[in-house]
Amino acid sequence: VNLVGDGADTVLFTDNDYRDKEGYAEFFFEVWGANHTFIANFQIEAREVDLYHYMRQFVVLYSEQVYLYQVNLLIPQSTYSSYYFEDKQYSNFCCYTGNKFVTVDGCKMEQMSGTYRGANVGVLDIWSGGEENITIMNCDFYGNARDEQFGFFSKDDENASVKHINFINNTIHSVQLKYPDIIGTRTMCFSVAYADSKNVENIRIAGNHFICETDSKFMTFGTVKNCVVENNIIEVKCTYQTWSMVFDSSNENAEDILIQKNQFFLTSDYGIGKGNLTGGNLTLKENRIFSDVELAFGILGPEIHGNEIIFLKNMSKLASNANCTDNKIYLYDFEKYNESVVFVGVNKVCSFDNNFIVASKTELRLIIDVSVIINEIFLKPDKITEYI
Repeated sequence: VNLVGDGADTVLFTDNDYRDKEGYAEFFFEVWGANHTFIANFQIEAREVDLYHYMRQFVVLYSEQVYLYQVNLLIPQSTYSSYYFEDKQYSNFCCYTGNKFVTVDGCKMEQMSGTYRGANVGVLDIWSGGEENITIMNCDFYGNARDEQFGFFSKDDENASVKHINFINNTIHSVQLKYPDIIGTRTMCFSVAYADSKNVENIRIAGNHFICETDSKFMTFGTVKNCVVENNIIEVKCTYQTWSMVFDSSNENAEDILIQKNQFFLTSDYGIGKGNLTGGNLTLKENRIFSDVELAFGILGPEIHGNEIIFLKNMSKLASNANCTDNKIYLYDFEKYNESVVFVGVNKVCSFDNNFIVASKTELRLIIDVSVIINEIFLKPDKITEYI
């Protein structure tokens, strides 16, 4: 089946009258049990301003070989004139369960209604039918909801799975909440698995450009195997005054989450804004990181290798609980603080080896934490050579 529109001249829309107030459908455009289906060149718009709960613009279930091309899914700021504190959960696109080989290509998705929860994309297995080989590519995304803008996860069931997901070459705008005084702060922008998710594996997030405002966390990881985040440009503005984090992982093994060859640009509008670059179990490898945010801890995590790290503001701890090797670290602190600290080791065997550090207009201190018993630490600070 081919379902092809005429671009901007083909519009499907929801409004206050398209369904009864009792027993309405949750899904507007639903693809269920399809096989070899091409859907292209039209637009779905949300025009309702009344309160409805749990709405999805486009949903795919138990389907194979579905290709979605240049279909725009729009939930503009004009949607909903009130009730912003309600849990409306309005989302653009969801693979819910039982799908294989679904591709979303060249689409625009906008979720800008300021709803309490809502997303651009969800690849979820909530009925244990499995999700496999789902690709989201070449799309433009805009979102200002409270909850995550993207979510890849399964339920707590051994039969559930989310496997071989590719999120590539997209442009993502995560915009500050429309009504933060009512809704609260954003929880995260991108979630890859929850702590109780089962069989989430082989996730690749590559070649994307993220332009994000985040109150709390940019990307979180639960229980996942073989997740790679690589070759992305990630611009993060920390909008919360006390705490923001780029990556946070509760995964058991650091080698299952590889953050490599990305370019990071971190900033904030708040002079007292603090945060972390990473936390939890993951591997940070061969990235270029540029930050003018005052960091409370910098990098927490076991594996930090071959990165170029440039800090323009104070960070009280750069590397904690880490194997920190072969990094180039530049500390340029021109403002409030008179020292920067490289911090190594908490309650594990770790190493600080073959790192090159430049400290400008500051006193550099290398501190080994002794607040807990450390089994063993290996230090080779022979390349801490330059103090400008």
